[in-house]
Amino acid sequence: MSSETAPEKLKEYHNDIGGTPQPKGKKKGTQKRTASEALDSPTPSASKRRGGRKSQVTNGAEDGEQAAFTLPKGSWEYEVSHVMSIVEEDEPDEKKPGKTNKCLMGFLQWNDDRKSKHPMKTLRTKCPQALLTYYENHL
Repeated sequence: MSSETAPEKLKEYHNDIGGTPQPKGKKKGTQKRTASEALDSPTPSASKRRGGRKSQVTNGAEDGEQAAFTLPKGSWEYEVSHVMSIVEEDEPDEKKPGKTNKCLMGFLQWNDDRKSKHPMKTLRTKCPQALLTYYENHL
């Protein structure tokens, strides 16, 4: 067992990740989020949803990977490792400000260990067998 102290281990960790993380200065009045902030918050803002629902990459993807991650065309059955979770989320109602609707979202684990979140309608069409396996395992 190593006799390193906490500061030594922290220094080693920072060397492994490429240096000490630096805080990002925030400008007043700006609404844009950085890629790392978007990964920490899997729910998009209401203004992002107005154009329609889009699938998004969530926690588990590194900053460089996020830009390179494109969803496969056609069936996802052989690309998806498994459905990790299904959650119910509140979604702002565009027609009635201040009101929310409930929607089901599924979290996927891809074969290359990336993770993403998608509406259930998408999962039912793109990877129904993975969804069925999730349901069978959670009966």
